[in-house]
Amino acid sequence: MKSSYFALFFILAIFPSCQNQFGCPDIQDNEILTENDPHTEAYQHEMARLISADTHEVDYYFEKRENGHLVLNAFGWGYCGELHLLMSTEDELSQKLQNDGGWRGAKLQGLQAGIVGKRLEYLGMESILD
Repeated sequence: MKSSYFALFFILAIFPSCQNQFGCPDIQDNEILTENDPHTEAYQHEMARLISADTHEVDYYFEKRENGHLVLNAFGWGYCGELHLLMSTEDELSQKLQNDGGWRGAKLQGLQAGIVGKRLEYLGMESILD
């Protein structure tokens, strides 16, 4: 059993991109996500649309902070992708999420986001699970 956990950890550590991670569909059938770079406006608009329309729980995992955004791997019902969540406010939990803080891959439990224009903005979260 320990070897299974080690193998899963090893796979996640090697493949930090959401589309290569365990649990992400092997074949992404969303053309916008497959044909655009995660840094593009079209990709981020599509991620916001998918997350807003998803009636199931979306899982979020911290990747890094970049240019005023939390970069997260988001796993929803039948899709996954890299989400750039605008950081216009900080709270105690979001301040912990720093690139050198050892939080990469941590699950963000109860993440709350709101739509600003066509993008998602960070509003808060319940906890960080490492």
